[in-house]
Amino acid sequence: MLSLPSLLIFVHVAAVVIWIGSSAAVGLILAAADGTAKLRGQIALGVYRRLASPAFVIAFLAGTARLVSSAHYYFVDRHFMHAKLPLALAIIALHHMLGGRARKVASGATEDTSKSLGRVWLMLICAVGAVFLVVVEPF
Repeated sequence: MLSLPSLLIFVHVAAVVIWIGSSAAVGLILAAADGTAKLRGQIALGVYRRLASPAFVIAFLAGTARLVSSAHYYFVDRHFMHAKLPLALAIIALHHMLGGRARKVASGATEDTSKSLGRVWLMLICAVGAVFLVVVEPF
């Protein structure tokens, strides 16, 4: 039988996979060369609102619940979470930056998507770093 802590970890990891993948898709859609900027913005905003944001909320809630339920383990017994959380905050910021850019491009307020691909790569690097810390627990 799956324990509550294991269930929270499962839900968190599954939601993170969907969240990171769909957030990356938002940036890739924005940075694409096909179609008009406004159309790409509308498509990217749809992915952001229907997939990336709901997955983010689920990942955040499940991760926070797991963290709070075992705070002593994560912050006193083991120290990898001290390095993982800033990476997670960077990913959250990049997710919102991509969503904000999708919103502006979709509305026609701007056509500038030049930073989208760089934000995707930075988000993926942070995600890989977070996974490394959780799996290896170097400290």
